[in-house]
Amino acid sequence: MGSRDARRLAIVIVIGSCAHIACDGGAAPTLVGYAGEWIGTTPQGTPINFTVSADTVTSITLAYNFSADCSGTLTYTNLAIPIQSLDFPGPPTYEQPGFGYGANEGTRETYIAGQFSPDRRSASGQFSLIRYGVCGTVMGTWSATRN
Repeated sequence: MGSRDARRLAIVIVIGSCAHIACDGGAAPTLVGYAGEWIGTTPQGTPINFTVSADTVTSITLAYNFSADCSGTLTYTNLAIPIQSLDFPGPPTYEQPGFGYGANEGTRETYIAGQFSPDRRSASGQFSLIRYGVCGTVMGTWSATRN
């Protein structure tokens, strides 16, 4: 039996086992949606929160503190950022639902991106602050869970 045949057999066994459990009254797991208030922190200990309505990010608040002269809070409201799944071609199937937001505020720019875990119970991401006065250009990460 080749590796391709072994893989097919393993897939059939897993599908058969799952079907057997489901037919015996076992409840199939339900994916949790994205909606709600997501709250988290950056490695610097500053808060991030964002609100999701159905599958759309409607607000983001991010605090940053890289130094005494480079700190602040960014708040973006009335947003309509869709949560999208990226599905790259080729195996394995890759689904990483997430969102991205960019704001060009004249002399400075902000970029915030996030990805949800496969079970949709946590999220993590990155942010970039470009030409932010004495901060210059700084980048950071964040992680959050639904409140």
